[in-house]
Amino acid sequence: MRSSISSQLMAVLIDDIRRQLGLGAVTSSENSPVEETRAALDQEMEIVRLALKAATTHMAEQLSRLQFQRNQLASTHRLPIEVMSTIFYFAITCEGEPFRSLLNLSSVCRLWRDIALGCPSLWADLRMLPPALADLFIIRSKAAPLKVGLVFNEDAGAHHIRLSEYVSPVLPHVDRWSVCAFDFRQLVSVRRIMSFLRYASVPAPQLEALVLKRGWSDFIWSTDQAQTIDQLFGGVTPRLRAVTLHAIFIPLTSSIFSGLTRLNLEFIEYTEPDSIHQLLHVFERSPQLEYISWDLKFSFPEPITPESSVVPRISLAQLQDLDMVAQGPLQWVPRHILARLVLPSSCSLSIFGEVEAGRDLSHLLPQYSSTQPNLPGLPTTTKLSIKLEDYIVCRLTGRSAEMSWHASLYAAQNDDLLSKRLVSNLGNIFPMPRLEEVVLWWCGVEYPTLFSVVADFFRRHPNIKDLCLVACPEDFMVDLIVTPRGNLYPKLERLRICQCSCDDSVLIEIVKSRTRVGPDAPSSDAAIKLQHLSLHPRSSFAESTILTLREYVKVDVTDDEVPDDRRMN
Repeated sequence: MRSSISSQLMAVLIDDIRRQLGLGAVTSSENSPVEETRAALDQEMEIVRLALKAATTHMAEQLSRLQFQRNQLASTHRLPIEVMSTIFYFAITCEGEPFRSLLNLSSVCRLWRDIALGCPSLWADLRMLPPALADLFIIRSKAAPLKVGLVFNEDAGAHHIRLSEYVSPVLPHVDRWSVCAFDFRQLVSVRRIMSFLRYASVPAPQLEALVLKRGWSDFIWSTDQAQTIDQLFGGVTPRLRAVTLHAIFIPLTSSIFSGLTRLNLEFIEYTEPDSIHQLLHVFERSPQLEYISWDLKFSFPEPITPESSVVPRISLAQLQDLDMVAQGPLQWVPRHILARLVLPSSCSLSIFGEVEAGRDLSHLLPQYSSTQPNLPGLPTTTKLSIKLEDYIVCRLTGRSAEMSWHASLYAAQNDDLLSKRLVSNLGNIFPMPRLEEVVLWWCGVEYPTLFSVVADFFRRHPNIKDLCLVACPEDFMVDLIVTPRGNLYPKLERLRICQCSCDDSVLIEIVKSRTRVGPDAPSSDAAIKLQHLSLHPRSSFAESTILTLREYVKVDVTDDEVPDDRRMN
């Protein structure tokens, strides 16, 4: 039945096409019967082809119309266009190649294509975009601010994008750049980088973020190409808020270092003594800075400030994070700069670097003043981690409710007294009257004189309530026992022991001495009882020992190598 109806419909269609074309029987007195038959068949075949094409086109249009009507019932088609645009934005930004995801999304259906084309900002991310697609994306982005940038990958092979090919279509639109991020690695010479920067000498009124990196090379001297890029973007970047420079020098007097909220300078060497003042002036020109990070080299001695002179301070009330790297004889740089800054108590501070023989935290941090504290967050420290990795490496981490600070320091030479000097600094270089929790990592260091230094630190901080000991030797653990001579931790309520070399009998004596109160107590200082004991791992303690300890205090035992609640490392 269906075959008969289809045949009838096709016959009607063929007759209609023949009639519209005015075709009839093929006759000619000049042709042979065979040629006439061949011509008639060719004419009929052409009519059938036209009929098939017309039917196929009609059916495709009908199917498209039905699919469109069906798609209207889908939940995604009932969402507001603004919501779909937002979904598209997150979908493409989660991928390594946003442009490829965007092209795929715009090919799903008519509605999705219309939404994508109606949202210029989706097409404005030109980072890592193949040059062949640049013009298409720029046209579809209309007037939206552009994000441009490349990462030169040594492993890209044939897919590697040449700098000249990429910048050619995007340079005419510098006035629309909002993000400029180029990681040149070491595939691009300094000469080519400087040539590119010279081309970017026109105003960039919409630029908000600038990232320029040159691989993981050594420091670049400030005298290299200094004059050629002083007026980057023509000195006009009124919206620029974030600058990252890695092994690429731009003079600190450049206008790009104004009005910033984020500044990251790495692997740059400054040879002119005035550059330290220029860096401080950058901070003055950017009072709204929220994040500062530097790994710089200043190849000149510390400037001498006359004692009688009044050094003005720079207030950075919005600063949240300050990360610094101190390099050998340049340790004066953090101290010199910090002495000029006034930071909020909520600002987190991080210092990493080597310490010269005989020096300590006093050579890295400015002298603390209770009347004019420029680092007010440090005295608010309530939690402290001391990690003695070996004789020449010491990591310190402090936290409070509002801020954190970290110092990861190692000896520049074979200085086995570094850890001793740094621990001696704690509580002296700046006070920590609120300190209540300490994590002490011994990490195999067996330096007898270090025991007394650590003990002195705890004597200076008698309010410790929570103590975690990791890999501590038994000679140090013995100091936890309360004796008639005194109590090193008079307010200790919680003790955590992890991988410590401690005999079970010593541990039992520690707990017994810290849970007895009254006339029979070893010392009147033991008025505050130990409440909680955590042991890690279980295999380090005999079950009988654990049962005995539970007669005196609440005991938690786990198989973890380190405590789960070790919150400061």
